[in-house]
This record gives sequence, C-alpha cells and structure tokens, in this order.
Amino acid sequence: MDNLVSIIFYFIFFAASATFLYMGQKYRSKTLTVFGLLIPILVAALRYDTGIDYLNYVSISDQLSTLSISEFAQSIYSSLYEPSLFLFSHISRAYLGNDIILFALYATIIIVPFYFAIKRINPKYVWLSTLLYLLIYFAPSMNAVRQYAAISVTFFATIFYVYSHRFQYRHKLLIFILLVLLATTIHSSAICMLVMPIVYWLAQKLSHFSSLRITLYLVIISAVAVCLIFPILLNIDQIPFLNRYSHYISWIGTSTAPVPNLIPKLVPVLLGIYFISRLKALDKNRNVFFYSLSYIALASSLLGFVIPYGYRLSDYFFIFQIPLFIAIIQTAVSSKQRHFYILAIITYAVIYFIYSSLINNSHGIFPYQTIFLPFTLFS
Repeated sequence: MDNLVSIIFYFIFFAASATFLYMGQKYRSKTLTVFGLLIPILVAALRYDTGIDYLNYVSISDQLSTLSISEFAQSIYSSLYEPSLFLFSHISRAYLGNDIILFALYATIIIVPFYFAIKRINPKYVWLSTLLYLLIYFAPSMNAVRQYAAISVTFFATIFYVYSHRFQYRHKLLIFILLVLLATTIHSSAICMLVMPIVYWLAQKLSHFSSLRITLYLVIISAVAVCLIFPILLNIDQIPFLNRYSHYISWIGTSTAPVPNLIPKLVPVLLGIYFISRLKALDKNRNVFFYSLSYIALASSLLGFVIPYGYRLSDYFFIFQIPLFIAIIQTAVSSKQRHFYILAIITYAVIYFIYSSLINNSHGIFPYQTIFLPFTLFS
C-alpha cells in the first residue's frame, strides 16, 4: 500500500509541475513557471531516506562539513568527491545544521539548467519535456545526485552550443568547454561530454546522406567506438578526472546486469529510424545530431556489462531523446496525429518510470518519506 500511495504521489507532483509550466507558458506568468520548477526541487530537498545513496550523502556531508579547504585538499576526500559536494555540505550545515540545503542545491541544478535548455529548443513543449524528464530522470537523480546534476549542466551546455546564434563559433565553443568543466566540479564523469562538438560536426556531415546511409554509418561508428573505449578503460588511472574511478578496473568482467537500462535505449533508436526522413526535413542538422546521440547512448550503455555502473555514462547522451521526441511530435501532419504522438511518448515514459523505479527498484525511491514525518509518507 505504501508503494501504491507513493507512486500516486509521484504522478501527482509530476503532473502538477508540468501543469504549472504549461499555464506559465500560456499565460506568460513567471510566478506559475517558478511554482512548476519548485515542486520537484522541494520534493527532492525535503525527502528522508529516499534514494539508495541518501544516507551515504548525509554521512559524507557530515564528514566534509568538519574540514577546512586546506584539510579537504590534502585529504583522501578530494580524490573521491568533487568540490561542489564540499561547498554545498558547508553551506547546508552552516545555515540549517542538516542537509536540506545540500539536496535543494543539487535538485535546483538538476531542474533549472534543463528547463532553460529545453525552453531554448521549443518553448511550446516545455511542459511536456519537463514531464518526460521527471518520469525518466527524477528517480535516478534521487540516487546518483551529483551525476544527474552534472548531466543537466552538460545538457544545457550542449543545447547552448547547438542553438546559440548570438556568438561566433570560437566563443560558443569556449563557453561550452567552460560549462562542461564546471560540470566536472559536480561530477568528474562529465568530462566525457567534451566530445559533443565532434559529434555535432559529424552529424552535420551525415545529414547530407540518405536516411539509410545515416543509420548504417551510425551503427558502424558506434561499434567502432565501443571497441576503442576499452583501451581508455584499461589506462583510466592515467587520465585526469577519471583516475579516481580506476579501482573499478579490477572489476572488469563483472556483469552488473544493465539490461533494464539497455532496453529503453532502443526506443529512441527505433523511433529515429522510422522518423529520420521527416526529422531531416524539419531540421536536418540538429535532429540528425539528436538521432546520433541515441546510438551513443545505446553503445555506451553496453559498458554496464563489464564495469559496475558503467551504463550510467550513457545517461549523458540518453537525455537527448527528449528533444528527439519533441521533434518527432513536430512532424505530425494533423492535430489528431500530434495528440497521438504525445500520448504515446508519455505512455512510454510512464512505463519506464514504473518498471525502472518500482518493479526493478533501481533507485530506492519507494516508499517516499519526508523529513517532516521521518517514516513512510501516508503510512
């Protein structure tokens, strides 16, 4: 019963957030928009023992808050955790004496950059994009907090790079690199996103080919990339930012059963194959770019078969299925068809949330608990 009530609670606040954003866009109300963004931030900030790593964060924050900057820099913690966690721990403990502000700050980074990025792509569907984002990404963000904050920042950086027309190329590239480096202070794995300008350049080249050739080239490129990644993994202890994960190498060959995370990666790939011709007609460079990223997400998720949690790197690219879905909706030739596409995509996201978060229990968000009632909500 607790899980049933919790899932109803999640669906209500997902819908409420999307509704406020829709009304804020329709009536041009900043107040309604702020309410829409605040809802998921508050749910994440005011939780209690919800998310597999919740208590780990509390324990780590407790330890980091007692260290000075010099002590942190000289301690083993500086090689295990990014500066943002040290900073947020100090801020949270200094003002409230607990970790509410810590989780609120991370939740804000998870939500707000994504909102501004998706608003740049298509303001009309901000509500739908946010609803999909919450259904697909809110649950894992309650667990791997730092990484999903970094994902949001790198998503914003990439959309800025692809959609900004106000800056010259070298200025856009510089801002993109700085934003990605900023994201590495949240989670060091964000460094992998420095490949995005190369991927976008490749997508622009591929966009001139036929739909079939684009798909074939992406399959080949993805297969080659998977083969080339292993030398990097074997020498990860020599790579700045990533060498802190070198202890995972001793586990190579240990499967972490990433199949539940692999299967959803097929959805944007298959939809892209079906819609690629229409997507090219709509905006060939950007939509081929989003389509290409679905292959990278699928290929990188295969890392989960050889490295524990290796599939999490794929989520940096998997997030781009959302603008791909929005582009697919825009290919509709009638309002009836458009509504069908919207309903189908929301259904996919709901099924993903139920399977990944409830049935597979991948993230430990059930049952939801709040700090105001340190026991199961509505129990």
